[in-house]
Amino acid sequence: IVTVWLSQDANREMVGAKYAAVKASLHQRPEFIMTEFKVIGADPQTTADIESVLPVKFPVSSFDLDMEDLRETVEQLFAIKSARIRLGEGGALDVDVTPRIAVAVWRDGTMLRLIDEDGIIAGIIVDRAERRDLPLIAGDGAYENIDEALTLFRTADPIRDRVRGLVRMGERRWDLV
Repeated sequence: IVTVWLSQDANREMVGAKYAAVKASLHQRPEFIMTEFKVIGADPQTTADIESVLPVKFPVSSFDLDMEDLRETVEQLFAIKSARIRLGEGGALDVDVTPRIAVAVWRDGTMLRLIDEDGIIAGIIVDRAERRDLPLIAGDGAYENIDEALTLFRTADPIRDRVRGLVRMGERRWDLV
């Protein structure tokens, strides 16, 4: 009887429409609606950057979010080492980030880039005075050999007040300036 009833196009369309209506009503239940971001572990500038790159328009159903895609989008930012995105309490989309910690400033021509311990760009600064607390490196391949540079800076600690920075020469040695 069910097979004969479902063999008619109108009946199949009715079942499909009812299924779509039930699914839509489930997706729009208040407990599944996300109304805001909550960024955890980031400074105000990074929080603003995250909010500007995430393509989410609130309110949105949690069923309509691709968490993996959102995580990848956040991790493309310079300042983010890793991110975890989950559904939080009270309609908040929790974006939990681990920021990159800059350990040096790399002068690349006229650009000043912040470099983390893995040699990955952690940000860009306009003026050297913004991060005088970090050692300065320059030259071709300098960021790729950040571990050598940091070891040299630690070794030169007794004369640190006279050290301006390190320059990578010929991609094989460092000159202390």
